[in-house]
Amino acid sequence: MYVSLQDLGIFLVLITALAIGVFLVITLNNANKLVANINRSVTANDENIQSFLNNLNVATENISVLSAALRKNQDVFENKIPESINNFHAITTTLKHTSERVDSSINVVNASLMETATTVKENTQDVLTYIKIVSEGIRILIDTLKKK
Repeated sequence: MYVSLQDLGIFLVLITALAIGVFLVITLNNANKLVANINRSVTANDENIQSFLNNLNVATENISVLSAALRKNQDVFENKIPESINNFHAITTTLKHTSERVDSSINVVNASLMETATTVKENTQDVLTYIKIVSEGIRILIDTLKKK
């Protein structure tokens, strides 16, 4: 009994088809189990999924309102805010220059006050010296008049 090449080819094709069929059945069985697990998870979390979908709907509406508000206020964001920042920069620059001038003026006033205080102190010492001289003269005059 001889086995022809055609019989051998048919046998190999049938064995290959049978192996593919077995792998296909195993794969379909695993896919069926996976779908069953997914179905159980979806059923168990149905309330959470509904809550998520409701929150997603509300979030979408909020984003829509927010984007409408942003479009409405686009002029403020593009023009007014940069102008305000430029104005703020100008104000701070002016304040810086003003504070430098005030500092300079305070230094001048401080120097003038120190100079004035020094002059007053010197003048006061001179006046006290004159008062001592005059009082000595008066005392000498009084002592002279008493002796006579």
